[in-house]
Amino acid sequence: MLTPGEFKRFLDAAPPSIQRIARAAVNSTLRMKDLRLLSKDNINEAAHQFEGLQEKPGVPYIVPINEVMQELIDTAPGHKLFDFTNFRKLFEQARRDSGLTHFEFKDLRRTGARTIYNDTGDIMLVKECLGHTDVATTQRYLGVSAKQIQRAGLALASKFSYNPDQNSHKIATKALKK
Repeated sequence: MLTPGEFKRFLDAAPPSIQRIARAAVNSTLRMKDLRLLSKDNINEAAHQFEGLQEKPGVPYIVPINEVMQELIDTAPGHKLFDFTNFRKLFEQARRDSGLTHFEFKDLRRTGARTIYNDTGDIMLVKECLGHTDVATTQRYLGVSAKQIQRAGLALASKFSYNPDQNSHKIATKALKK
């Protein structure tokens, strides 16, 4: 998953065609195959969403058209929303230039999914956004974040914050008085 700062760093290093694709990947949580196929035919204007069939699992997807996606629609040069010409080369160059060598394209989808989960706490919503048929897949996909691990540590400390130095002194003082 990318932090907002890392995402911005990547976008700053990327050419406009890659910026468009990366912004769409995070805001739609669609896979690269599905972004490649995304066109104005996928727009349901009445519902203000994209609709289609995911290439990999063959299940339907529904993606809300937020302000970012609307801007990408409005600035699309043609019927297809994204130009993947020289994508690999340009993506790899932007990745190197941004210093994010650990980052892969699929991390954009994960970043979008993790953000939805962190903001809503609704794993079923994330499941639907990703098009998973089973919530267990979504749980594996999200994994455990560093923030969740820190919260677990804080929860334990709040319940079990015994300090042996303070208590051993009190016990020893009581024992001497007897």
